[in-house]
Amino acid sequence: MHEAMYNSSHQLKAVAGRLLRLIEGRPHAAGDLLVFNLHSTPERWMPKFDRWLRDLKRDYTLYGPDVFETFYGDKGALPDPAKPGVVFTFDDGLRNNRHALEVLEQHGVRGLLFVVPGFYRCPRTEQESYYRQHIRQQPHPGLDGGDEEVQALSAEELRNWAARGHTIGAHSFSHTMRADDSDDKLEKETIGAIEAIAADTGVRPVHFCAPFDSLLSTSERHMELLKPHIRFFHSTFPGSNSTAPNPLFIRRVNMELFWKPGATDFACSRFEWKRWSAQRETFNQRMLFNQV
Repeated sequence: MHEAMYNSSHQLKAVAGRLLRLIEGRPHAAGDLLVFNLHSTPERWMPKFDRWLRDLKRDYTLYGPDVFETFYGDKGALPDPAKPGVVFTFDDGLRNNRHALEVLEQHGVRGLLFVVPGFYRCPRTEQESYYRQHIRQQPHPGLDGGDEEVQALSAEELRNWAARGHTIGAHSFSHTMRADDSDDKLEKETIGAIEAIAADTGVRPVHFCAPFDSLLSTSERHMELLKPHIRFFHSTFPGSNSTAPNPLFIRRVNMELFWKPGATDFACSRFEWKRWSAQRETFNQRMLFNQV
């Protein structure tokens, strides 16, 4: 892909990531659980995704979302504690996520889709407008190449993917959730999203992820409403999930298929995770301090 599509920040991270990979190797401890988060997954990037999974399998164990029950359950460990584990999640429920789910199936694992009822309930002819207004105004040129990148998986498609073993999670109702939401909007974005997905797909989500920066989109009021209805809350902050493991504060590493390999290494590095330590601690204190 042409170098001009990568800005200077991405280029710098790609170089830094390569250096950190040489210094750190794979820096993740055996038994830790890494949760990777992708968005758009166009078909043309699937050969790269397949190669990435094959590369990961040399040092990690790939898992489906059912591993969360084990990792955060009574056992409190991965089925294979000799290696770090990896789970893939996908935000927004885009139609092209189906290509990545098929590749995951070829590797014997399943994915976790975080979907937006307000998006997938739109008529297909209106979904691009909704996507650009509420989700991503300007898709990256490395992704924006077809209808599947601005349209949602339908409720029927979500039911079918769930029947194949993939997990459906809630990603707010409208993708406009904010920490200062009114009481009515707060309830719609949280409980309303869960109820809508359950009604539309027959699957009641127990996973929830706010639509962008967890400190900007989530408040104590959101968390208190969600706690009785979910078992897992996924944040936007990278980090180790074996350090103070908490199913209501799952750390996720954001990355995209069009990234250069070095940028992916940077996102997984100790340096990058340390850079987010203040946000993680603020979230932990603000959202979970009163957890019982």
